[in-house]
Amino acid sequence: MEPLGNGMVGFTNNRKINSAGKDFFTVTSTSGDTVCSFKDFDPIVNYTKSVGRGAESGYSYVFNGILHLRPIYNDTIYEVLPPNRMIPKYIFDFGEFGIESSLEGVDPGYSLTDKFVPDEFLETNRYLFFTYTKDYACPNTAKNGTLKYSRLVYFKKSGKLNYIYTDASPLVIGKTTWPAAPDLNMENDIDDSPFLWPQNVTSAGLPYAWINGKQLKAKFKIEKFGSYNLGDNDCVIAIYK
Repeated sequence: MEPLGNGMVGFTNNRKINSAGKDFFTVTSTSGDTVCSFKDFDPIVNYTKSVGRGAESGYSYVFNGILHLRPIYNDTIYEVLPPNRMIPKYIFDFGEFGIESSLEGVDPGYSLTDKFVPDEFLETNRYLFFTYTKDYACPNTAKNGTLKYSRLVYFKKSGKLNYIYTDASPLVIGKTTWPAAPDLNMENDIDDSPFLWPQNVTSAGLPYAWINGKQLKAKFKIEKFGSYNLGDNDCVIAIYK
């Protein structure tokens, strides 16, 4: 459930298996009356396999007070302008390497080995931070070596696109840990502390990340963040301009 203001809330349906006839997004009043519904144009009908794959999960975030949505297995991020408007804002154009339908994403009979799958996305005042994978992220694809990560930063003002890395092997700490994007990030030329890939955005639109001492040692094999020695339970919040 997403609060939309003016006595309205929104509900997103990202459960894809046998989703025929279900709307992607519904706006209701706080009293429960339906104000507007947005149709799912990529439903899965009569899926009969006992196993379904969750290759990705779509996006939902609020930026500058506006709800943003990307439907699961969709290439577009929309701005939601209640009561009845949804406007395309960003499009991920993977061409032939994109997942072409929800069925292709859900059905394990379709190989995603050579497909690009959206992973993390963060919008700030000045930048878009984007992570995507080749193949979908899970312990098996990491173990088999087919899972690769790519990261980029888009400069909103200039339109410049900077790749941080492409086709990097996943970070896996321990035998049962879910794979993650490796921290082969931008160099910090201020105090040589590690650059932490942003995890969220402040109310002022600035990207930030946090890390504790235990994570710092595991990820970077160091015990200092700048001039600070961190104990396992000590935390640093890094805010970037």
